[in-house]
Amino acid sequence: MTITFHHPPVPNSTNPLVDFQPADINHYPGNDEKGIYIYGIRAKVDGGLKFIPIVVGEGGDLRKRLYNDHYLGKFATPLARLFGDLSRASGDAKEIWDFSKYEFTLSEIIDIFDDALKYDTKPAKGITKVAHVACLKNLIFFQDAAFFHQKTKIVKLPWITNLRIEEAIYYLMTLSSQKEPDKFNDISNIITRITSTLINFKSNFYYVYTSNKDENNSEEVNNILTNVPTRKGVEFIIKDKLRLIHIYTTADAKNSGALTKINIDLSKVQDELVNVGNHGYNDPVTRNFKNPLTF
Repeated sequence: MTITFHHPPVPNSTNPLVDFQPADINHYPGNDEKGIYIYGIRAKVDGGLKFIPIVVGEGGDLRKRLYNDHYLGKFATPLARLFGDLSRASGDAKEIWDFSKYEFTLSEIIDIFDDALKYDTKPAKGITKVAHVACLKNLIFFQDAAFFHQKTKIVKLPWITNLRIEEAIYYLMTLSSQKEPDKFNDISNIITRITSTLINFKSNFYYVYTSNKDENNSEEVNNILTNVPTRKGVEFIIKDKLRLIHIYTTADAKNSGALTKINIDLSKVQDELVNVGNHGYNDPVTRNFKNPLTF
């Protein structure tokens, strides 16, 4: 059984990676579509525009999950609130990786994926999750305020445990105004990286997906994508399979045990997908993915 991923449904486009507009709700699946998605960011990697995945997810309403919960809730809305627009509440206060630049070297992308793998690794005995992830240089936001104390080595102020993204900026500004001057540069650097990352995602958020409305899917596949337990099982399998090409994503996914023989077909998106190399699906001559990219 094969799960096939597609680019976003951008009308009249021959190059969705370039033409996709994150703020255009019409560039997202229909309201009645259920399925699996992989979202991330567009950026130049060694000079070529690529899709860099960071999260595998599932949803009974793909448009809501991708547009409302992720694009708006995690990136566009926190940024708007930082600039004074309080008309909407932010959400999805999960980890944020440092994508504050528009161009990367491949080694920098590999470094981010390596940190993502460490993030997903169980902390050593006696080490808290916060202490474990605060050591990751490419992780710039974690929803527990203790994360920023670990990062900056500043004694804590009175704080709540959980922070929304824009609240973290305000909190860091409070720290910078009350602590010794030699700590200001560290705090300023974190604020700049978070804000620049939000700006970058607002313009360059991207995703690929598979939907129960794909007419090329078998009835069995569409049933799997419609059913919540099996859809969550596929989410876990895809996250695990991406590890075969050294792409490490960090959203929670659990093995439901309901599925076993699932293949993933990335052939329709493989030319745009970042390839870190050094895996069995790499063509050593062209240095591209083997075609078709299925596993």
